[in-house]
Amino acid sequence: MALKLSELLLTTDSKQAKNQAILVAKKLESLAKGYDNDTDQVQIMIAGMLFRSAKRWFDIANDTALAAAMTAQVAECYFREGNSRIQPPHPSYGAAASFYEQAIKCYRTIPGSHRQALGAEERIIDLRHLMDDASKKSLGELGQVPWPEIDFREQMEWASQAVQGKALGEALQTFSCITLPPFKYQNLRQQVIERLKQPSIIDIHSVVIRAENGRVISKVPSIDSDAEVTDEKTENRLFFEMTKTYRSWLYFYVTAFIWPALNSLIADHSLQEKDIIEIANNSPIVPQGREISFGKALFSGFNNDFVTAIYLLAPQIEHLVRYYLNQAGVDTTYLDQDTGIQNEYGLGSIIEFPEVKSIFGEDLFFEIKALYCSSVGPNLRNIVAHGLLDDDDCQSIEVIYSWWLGFRLVCNLAKTL
Repeated sequence: MALKLSELLLTTDSKQAKNQAILVAKKLESLAKGYDNDTDQVQIMIAGMLFRSAKRWFDIANDTALAAAMTAQVAECYFREGNSRIQPPHPSYGAAASFYEQAIKCYRTIPGSHRQALGAEERIIDLRHLMDDASKKSLGELGQVPWPEIDFREQMEWASQAVQGKALGEALQTFSCITLPPFKYQNLRQQVIERLKQPSIIDIHSVVIRAENGRVISKVPSIDSDAEVTDEKTENRLFFEMTKTYRSWLYFYVTAFIWPALNSLIADHSLQEKDIIEIANNSPIVPQGREISFGKALFSGFNNDFVTAIYLLAPQIEHLVRYYLNQAGVDTTYLDQDTGIQNEYGLGSIIEFPEVKSIFGEDLFFEIKALYCSSVGPNLRNIVAHGLLDDDDCQSIEVIYSWWLGFRLVCNLAKTL
């Protein structure tokens, strides 16, 4: 009732509202403090609404100090809401982390001149610790989603036999095209679009993506029910859903084709590093001066050393994209206006240059972006560059597929560039 009356006063008589602003603000503040139950989420929500309205009235009264104090109280309501979400019997650390984040954002809106008096900076630090701790604990709530038990034995047997009984060169060429059907961007896009035309309850909610340590690394918007699936408004969600489906395809490609064929090839042939370096040396796609780097990266995979493979391959893939953009006359640098230093854009930036699709084709464009430089995917370029990939991660489906994709690129895609 108090909220409605205060809003009515604002809309009916602005002069009277200004004259009564302090009185109304203090009344709203007093009412808000009465909702002091730290476990009742409804009470906490009402308190937040009252403090928010009180802040608005203190703004009308030009009392910036008390308006800032109300902002701090709103932030504390978010904090209380976060704490309430981790109480038994059904704690939700993911929800708590989200409310702590809102509290931090709220404190950051307080003007600098009032932050010290309200202890805002110290409180932000405390809230960051709470948010990080809740984020880490929230990972345990997600559980493990098992892959469905699908029988790939027929495909595995075919892939294994496809490389057997062949000379080394022919076996390697067969291995480089072993996945059936080959990946097609348009097939993936159309499949996802058809599904999103009838969105599930999950699709109408935004998605928060967390790293293994609980950090929020990406936020994906919900499907806009008023927009077409192919509209620009839904492009981010569409790419996220495509990447998610793509990763399930990779499980099929690696399990059914790449891994059994690799094991057969290794059993039949004694590969040497110089053999793979020679392939890289003879491939028109490999930039001059990078033949040994590519060769060593690819040979490491044939030696089941995917740690070395991905740490060597990721920067070479980035250089490959930059090299062909430069060859097409595209400048991949920018000038720092403050220092006058000319820097190279990272892969995450240059992959968005429109020329990339025309140079590499939409299939390879999507695969490089989804694998190497998107926070909604494995983001291999970033986690390799920052040392975030541990030994187990280097044996993942995405890493093994990325290595095989690099080999396919060297063997088969020169004609497209």
